[in-house]
Amino acid sequence: MKSETPPTDPFLAREWLLSFDGIGPKTASWIVRNRWPDTEVAIVDIHVWRAATACGVFAAEWNPSRNYWEMEAVFVEWARHGGVSAAVLDATIWAERAARARRRIPSARTQ
Repeated sequence: MKSETPPTDPFLAREWLLSFDGIGPKTASWIVRNRWPDTEVAIVDIHVWRAATACGVFAAEWNPSRNYWEMEAVFVEWARHGGVSAAVLDATIWAERAARARRRIPSARTQ
């Protein structure tokens, strides 16, 4: 670990986290949002990517490995437009996608 004290500003802390090998934007954003829940950062994971692309919010050719910061900015604006935080929109998308996935997979009790 680095010896300096991590920044107390969430966005500076994310930049600091990105300076570590193996920590990318998604992980750094996840850490920041779990430490500072009201911070308007997006955790652009597969659920957010697929949902926002399906809704036409993200450009079809965007990919988090190349367009993470653009995707985050658009996602945060999408949440604001809906009158919710990025964290609430993200959690709603994740819960809905997870519920859909569970409905597609038969449980052990029904087999």
